[in-house]
Amino acid sequence: MIWCVEDDVSIRDIEIYTLEQTGFTAKGFCDGDSFWVELATTDELPELVILDIMLPGEDGVSLLKKIKASSRTRDIPVIMATAKSVEYDKIKSLDMGADDYLVKPFGMMELVSRVKAVLRRSRRDDKKDEIIVGDLKLYPNKHKVKSCGNEVTLTNKEFKLLCLLVESK
Repeated sequence: MIWCVEDDVSIRDIEIYTLEQTGFTAKGFCDGDSFWVELATTDELPELVILDIMLPGEDGVSLLKKIKASSRTRDIPVIMATAKSVEYDKIKSLDMGADDYLVKPFGMMELVSRVKAVLRRSRRDDKKDEIIVGDLKLYPNKHKVKSCGNEVTLTNKEFKLLCLLVESK
């Protein structure tokens, strides 16, 4: 699920429509308050956030700072999508943890390409080649498990559950 935080309803609607037409699921928020309430109360975090800077109430830079400060949300990739085109604004957002920066107006297919690129990078970082816990070795990319040097055969669900348990110590 991709969350779009944009106060301009026409821009938000076209972002959501385009993302959904290209295979993503998307949800929109008109301001930082509704976004933050949903983020704080949901069990399922977004895969990525597209965040405008100039929002009513709390601005996008402040939201970005809060997202990156929380251990629960800091790994959510964020693309800033804003009319602020000054180099200082771009550098500030990227240095605060934004994964990309789009200046309005931008093409919807460019948005989709940047979303795909950021998701590829963030997923690749999440996938480790080898996870070691005691005598247990997991190879997530190869769907293999070894215990005390011996390969263990697991069903797909067992393997996914084991990976989840190991990653969520």
